[in-house]
Amino acid sequence: MECSINTKRKFVCLDNVSKFLYCSICDDIFRNPIRLKSCGHTYCMNCILSWSKHNLNCPLCRVDFTEKDIKIDIIATNIINDLEIYCNNLGCPWKGKLIDFPTHIKKCYFNPNEVPEYIKEVLTSKNKDKSINKSNENNDNKVDDENENEDSHDNNLTSFNTKSSLRARLYSRNRELVNNVFSKSGNKIVDNQRDKRKESDLFNILRENNISI
Repeated sequence: MECSINTKRKFVCLDNVSKFLYCSICDDIFRNPIRLKSCGHTYCMNCILSWSKHNLNCPLCRVDFTEKDIKIDIIATNIINDLEIYCNNLGCPWKGKLIDFPTHIKKCYFNPNEVPEYIKEVLTSKNKDKSINKSNENNDNKVDDENENEDSHDNNLTSFNTKSSLRARLYSRNRELVNNVFSKSGNKIVDNQRDKRKESDLFNILRENNISI
């Protein structure tokens, strides 16, 4: 099972992914890889289907192929499904194999449409801080390469996924416990003093229950 064609995949060790797992049409890691039986070259399913609307020869070696030559590349599929990725939802600490991502995303506590306001507050605040820091850096060091800027932005989000706040990390481990702490204030933090008091409550609960995060 693969990610949706529109889902951005954040691979944990992108630099370690073999160049042979990249599609020569889209220059991305294969999605639903297929192998052309006529020549043995592998492409993304959607890429080769789009190509075949105007060309019926292999993009690399130009050997002719027919629809019957398009076969699922089971080996490439298994290798890619075994690669580790991060969850796309901001703040989620989950990382696991690509094949397990569809199961995780269905029950992810950090679904932006379902996450409580007191968690969304933390995530939004931290993301703004990163954007401000990045903006300041860009003002000091202008970068002309747009692709490089985009990669840096993605790396920031990836780093945040694994280093979210105490509140967000504990929420991922024990939603009920965090809900009990924050629901008393109507799921809304109204000032910094109350915010600090709630975070202190979480630390006390962790110590009392011998919970490590």
